[in-house]
Amino acid sequence: NYESVQCTLEYDYDYAGNDIYSTPSLSGDHKYCEAVCSLDTRCTHFSFLSHPPRGPWCYFKNSAQGRLSYPGAISGTCSQPDDSSENSDGRQSVDCSTYGSLWKSSQDGTTC
Repeated sequence: NYESVQCTLEYDYDYAGNDIYSTPSLSGDHKYCEAVCSLDTRCTHFSFLSHPPRGPWCYFKNSAQGRLSYPGAISGTCSQPDDSSENSDGRQSVDCSTYGSLWKSSQDGTTC
């Protein structure tokens, strides 16, 4: 559910560098980036770029260093929801009834 995630957003800024991974935005907007970042304990920030050649695209990050003006970009700072926990093997586990296919689509080895 993209609507249940809250991140602090900055419009027209990109957090250049410090990428953990990137993926297309399945929702076509920044809400997908917010949801995936908030569920991944490695991710503290994201940048969403809607412009070609790759857009709409999410860049998941571990820092906001490299913050620079980038018209049309949306970047954010996210925290993990309370309904997630870490397994003994260090992988994140989430409530799949809430996040289901969204989390599985992030393809980072997380289990439900």
